[in-house]
Amino acid sequence: MFRKVLVGSLLSLFSVWAFPASASTITFDPTGGGGGFQIDLFDWAPGNEISLNGGGATPNIPGKLVESLFQANLNVADLSTTAVKEYTNGNSGHFFTLVAGIPEVISGASTPTTVAFDLAGGTPAAPNGNNYFYIYTDTNGNNIVNGGVPNDRSGVCFTCGTLILSGVFVNDATFNNTFTVDINTPPPGPPLDGFNGNDYPGVTTLTGTGGLTANVFVTSANAGFFPGLLGGSVITFKNSSQNNLPYGQVDPSACFSRNGLTAITACTVAGAVAGAGGAGVGAVNGEFTDIMLQSDASTSFVNAAVPEPATLTLFGTGLLAAVLRRRRQNKARS
Repeated sequence: MFRKVLVGSLLSLFSVWAFPASASTITFDPTGGGGGFQIDLFDWAPGNEISLNGGGATPNIPGKLVESLFQANLNVADLSTTAVKEYTNGNSGHFFTLVAGIPEVISGASTPTTVAFDLAGGTPAAPNGNNYFYIYTDTNGNNIVNGGVPNDRSGVCFTCGTLILSGVFVNDATFNNTFTVDINTPPPGPPLDGFNGNDYPGVTTLTGTGGLTANVFVTSANAGFFPGLLGGSVITFKNSSQNNLPYGQVDPSACFSRNGLTAITACTVAGAVAGAGGAGVGAVNGEFTDIMLQSDASTSFVNAAVPEPATLTLFGTGLLAAVLRRRRQNKARS
């Protein structure tokens, strides 16, 4: 890790005081009418992640900067204390998608097996071009093709709907992301696409598993869909199963939105990033500039609001000043 001991200690304090771990429920109205029901989990369908500059074309060494893009359709919204699933995507005529951007720095690498990541930079006060967490809803069916199968293969229209929740990933001690390559399966490896027929017959992949857990600071939420969820709340984004290679539960996406805001209606739209089949992924996924991952994620909720990102540094400075004052007082007494 590149954090100094003092900074690491302050971030640990943030995770204790600002980000309590106890789960909570929120009100969710899939129609946008401001009514709704209680849930404590969004379970996203298996989706896609691409790590830009995360491939082996340049060495994965500490300090290397990468940028991860994630996209998935909602599977269900659930209250875990009940036996039924409270909502299945599309049942209200609304379809929900999640896109996220995560700036990262490699914090440790055990060549050639495991790579660990930290969140790069501080916590922004608002989403920006590479740190964002957006939930969209769409009633036009733009994100549904082939008789109701989500459009993971094409990668288009995860950002075509109405933005209903915005947030940023928090640079705190909770952030944890690793990926381990299976060295027993050397390149060229199996086909990248092992789901429902191989749509990329010329693309093979490294194999491996990993996972991500991170806190997300909510900056805005549409009251029609999320009554009572205020900016300043915290939600926990977790790849609940794993990041996996090869793909086995979903098709690899042909493209992603770079900033999470541009409506990607086709991979040729400005702002689209090429995925499977593109030069960045290349013929062996993981050996070229970028690496794609099948990602199975969920979002849970934390039951207390936190200070705004801009106040976190002040909070830490106050703690540090208190520590220094205490030390000076103890010195004066001795």
